[in-house]
Parts: sequence; C-alpha cells; structure tokens
Amino acid sequence: HLDFKRKYDQLGIRTVVSSSDHREYDQMIENGEFGIAIIVYEKMSQLLIKNPLLLKNIALIIIDELQEIGDPHRGPGLEITLTKIITSPYRPQILGLSAVLGNTETLAKWLGTDFLFNDKRPVELYQGVLYKGTFHYKTYNTYETREEPLVSVDSKDSSTILMANVVHLASQGEQILVFLPSKRETMLFASQLTDKVNLPEAEGAIGELSILEDTSLKEGLISCLRSSVAFHHADLSSEERNVIETYTRNGEIRVICCTTTLALGVNLPATVVFLDAHKWEHDDDTDGLILSPMSWAEYENISGRAGRLGYGQDFGRSI
Repeated sequence: HLDFKRKYDQLGIRTVVSSSDHREYDQMIENGEFGIAIIVYEKMSQLLIKNPLLLKNIALIIIDELQEIGDPHRGPGLEITLTKIITSPYRPQILGLSAVLGNTETLAKWLGTDFLFNDKRPVELYQGVLYKGTFHYKTYNTYETREEPLVSVDSKDSSTILMANVVHLASQGEQILVFLPSKRETMLFASQLTDKVNLPEAEGAIGELSILEDTSLKEGLISCLRSSVAFHHADLSSEERNVIETYTRNGEIRVICCTTTLALGVNLPATVVFLDAHKWEHDDDTDGLILSPMSWAEYENISGRAGRLGYGQDFGRSI
C-alpha cells in the first residue's frame, strides 16, 4: 500500500487501502473517490454487501494471488466475491494473477477471461535441498542440476544446521528470509540468531519502532534489530510490520524470521529463502494442531520470495 501511494499519489492518482487495520478510506471507496484501491479479499466482500453499486465506479479489478481460491479457509469467501463481480451488470475488467495456479483454463473460462501463460522467471531461481553441507539444486528457467558448497555441521538437528548456514550467508552480505512453522519459532530463532551474527544495528528501524505505541512484542523486536535481525508474523501490529518491510527494502534489515504472512503479496529484496517444508494446521478431529507437509503451491509461492524483480539481482536461492 505504501509503495503504491509513493508511486501514484505524486501523479495525482489517489491511492487508498481497506483492510481490518485500515478503515479510514472505506467511505471514499464506497463513494468512488479514488484512483487505486488496495483491498483484502474479505474486506471487498464486506464492501460489496454494504454497497452493491460499488462496482459501478470500478473499471479494472486485479486479483492478486488468485490461487487462494483453492484455500480451504479463504477460498469460499473469495469465490463468492468473484461470483458477485462476474454477475454484476456493472462488470469491470478482470485481471487475475498467480505464479502457482492449477486448473487455470477452467478458472479463466469461469471468470470470462483469456488465459495468458509465461513459465520463465525474470530473475533465475535456484530451488533445492541442503544436505550434508551441500546445496543440491535445479535452476528454475533452464532445469540444470547443480551443487553449491555451504556449511557442513556435525549435527542431525535441523535448527543447528539452519542457524550455521543463515549466519554464513548473512555474513556474505545476503538478505535472507527464514520461513518457520510457528510464530513462537520465528521469535525464538531470531533471538538466538542475534547472538551469533555480526551485523550492524538497524538504526532507522529501531528509531521508528521506538516512537510507536508499546506492544507486547516491540521490545523483543528492537532487541533483534540491534543485530539487523527481525521477526515477522500476524501478531505484530500493522505499523510494526510496515517498519520491518520498509527497512528490509532499503537494506538495513538483513534477516527476517517469518511465518507465511510474508508469502503473499509482499515484495522484498531477499536473495535467499530458507524454508521448512512443514506447517502447523488445525485438526478438526482432535481440535488441536498437527504438523503437515506444505502443498506444492505453498512451496512454490514461498520459494518465489527469493530473487525478486526490481532489485538488481542475478538469481535467488530457495533452500
């Protein structure tokens, strides 16, 4: 949202946002007083219920991360919202975006859109597995199989191996995202990492956080930032998340330990993504949490956080 405002407001194009954290523009959106509106799926559904004539003022709707229509939690709501859009008499033009979508032609037909496909990444991505100190990977665009020596650790503990390799690559100047299965693990790993890396303090991020309203996580976040490390998950305030993302983009923050909150719709200059191929999911039978494998689409989406276009990178690594 902030990136769009910076780019378009100066051109006289009013940019607004609507989410559970941002309601201040809702009346303007209902009145059609905007050039670009950035709206989360669930909020768009609420706005359409409140004002069915909203689409009368909209020429183009871009649906980012369209593969979320298959998500068991968010998918049904997104499908209902899209149904309202494609059956509206004021139907705007639709552009759906996804890097990992399956069953694409059927979905395109349902949306009444043309299907456009490109299977090449503008920045090459090395996707593979770290095993016994060697990164075994395949190149995304050319399908070449290669190896890269990293840090070999005399341990079978995955956390120990991960820590050693994050420290190594961070010391080489890489910007790193470490995706972990739970909020608690992101904070614990970030805290442990601060004692092992020799990186400069993220002064700008600490300064901005210091003047924000106190939260239960602010002090721990500032402590990590003294070593250019941060954690990022849904319990942070939107202001705290904005600070982390802003100072990662300008290069101050070198490592973010995160949950999948950073896997959708966030563009950061990470050269390396480390990911655990499991996630915690709610189990309806036991009403508890179980550790389950990621789906292919989830893996591809998280993997694609490395090597982003617009940051002058030759390639990214997904490990």
